[in-house]
This record gives sequence, C-alpha cells and structure tokens, in this order.
Amino acid sequence: MKDIDRLKSFIAAIKSSKYQKGALVDLRSVSEKEIVLIGDLHARKDNLLKILNYNANLKKLKRNEIFVIILGDAVHSEKNLLEMDSSVAIMEFIMELKIQNKDNFYYLLGNHDYLSDMFIKGGIRQGLEYRKRLRDLFGEEYIALYEEFIYNSLLMLIANSLVAVHGGPVKSASSLSYIQDIKVSDESNISVLEAEWGRWKDVDIFGKESFFYYDEVDVKNFLDKIGMSEAFFIAGHSPNRDGNWHWQLMPRHHIIFAGHDNAGYAVFKDKDIKFIQI
Repeated sequence: MKDIDRLKSFIAAIKSSKYQKGALVDLRSVSEKEIVLIGDLHARKDNLLKILNYNANLKKLKRNEIFVIILGDAVHSEKNLLEMDSSVAIMEFIMELKIQNKDNFYYLLGNHDYLSDMFIKGGIRQGLEYRKRLRDLFGEEYIALYEEFIYNSLLMLIANSLVAVHGGPVKSASSLSYIQDIKVSDESNISVLEAEWGRWKDVDIFGKESFFYYDEVDVKNFLDKIGMSEAFFIAGHSPNRDGNWHWQLMPRHHIIFAGHDNAGYAVFKDKDIKFIQI
C-alpha cells in the first residue's frame, strides 16, 4: 500500500470505528474481553512487537478476542531527539494495525503526537522535526491528511471500572459528555492540556515542576465527576527515572511506560488489572 493511501485508510478506519464516540473510546458494553494497555513507546517499534507477540496478543487481536489501546506518544525517540525515521516506521505499523483491526485497536493522543512547535525537548521542537521529515518523505498532501488524523483522534478510554488517558485527569471536565465533545486537535484547550500534559506531582522532570501537575485529590475528583469513582485510572507520560516501567501511585492509579529497554504492558478484564513485563 502506498504511504498516502495507508494514511487515508487509517483515517477512514478511525472514523468508522464501532466504539469511538467523539474524543472517547467507550468499551463499557464489551466487558467480557481483555483490554491490553500500552504506554508511551517513543519510536520503540521493537517493544510494540514484543508486546503484540507476547501471549499471542497479535493473534488474539486479529481474532477480535481482545482490545489493544496505545496511550499516545508512539513517536519521537528518547535516544536521538532529531532522528525521525523510527517515528515514521512505528506510525506506519500502527496505521496498519488500525486498518486491519478497526473496531478493537485504538490510539489515544499524547503531547508528542502533534506536528506543532508546542513541544520542546532538549532544545529541539520535535513536532516540527517530525513534520519536516514527513513532508520530505511524502509531500504536503500527507501533512494535511496527518492533521486530519489528529482532528479525528481520541483523548480517553473508558470501560467498566477503567479510565485511561495519556497524561492526567481532566480536571476541567464536568462529565463524560463534556470529554466526548472536546476538540482534540486544539492543543491550547485546557482539557486537552490536562489530559496530555498532566504529570504526577512527585515526578522529577529535570528539576522543574509541571504546569499541569496533579495529585490524589485531583484523580478522585475527576473520577467522581465522570461517574467512575471506583475505576482504575491508568496513564503514561510520568515515568520515574528509576529504570522501571510501571508505578503504582494510588491504590487504583498506575503509570505504565513502554519506551525504554525495560518495558511491559497492562491487561484489564473483569474489573481487575495485571501488569506484565516483556
């Protein structure tokens, strides 16, 4: 499949996904299936393949036996901040997964996923570097279509006793319908910022406090407002720099990360969650 045709088919699969409702993917009606949750990959296609091949997850996905949810930030290597070919490769693979499994594979947006100048890491505007690489490889039409993918993307997952986002609780949200109607493509929207940039209060980000830090009270208030008080709350984005991939911050709040050599994923079913190292 040509690159631009793949992107068009990817967008069509997003738009026609059975369980996508605006900025939400709602799996509350299918509680009998496992939900595989994958944290930030940061261009580690090898880790994504390990997760999919572990416990026959890819075969189960193709047989429509499980859901697979990526919690954003599949792009931008943490080892080489300027190198973008690995980001292109992992997103092409993710596109294929969505095209082939449109109703049981979903991708939530993270703060790295935009082609903008908003994100700076190590002095490098990685969104602009990624945009430039895509333009060089595929042309301007591809960039316009990629922006359409962003426009039609997801911000949050809900299931019975489960809520997942990339960053943190959407403190500004008043209800699930509010989140469903969020324009995910608007990076300056406070709710988008909270969901994608929210960071646990105790995480050290090079000695700087996150503008969108959150704590135990914020998580509780958010889950109460959306009617999910007893849910597990799973996010990425806030890894500690201790070599691990999974952190339990509250009895039912966990962070997962799949972008380092030490990686794993979460599996949710029957209102219970397990964490599996690969």
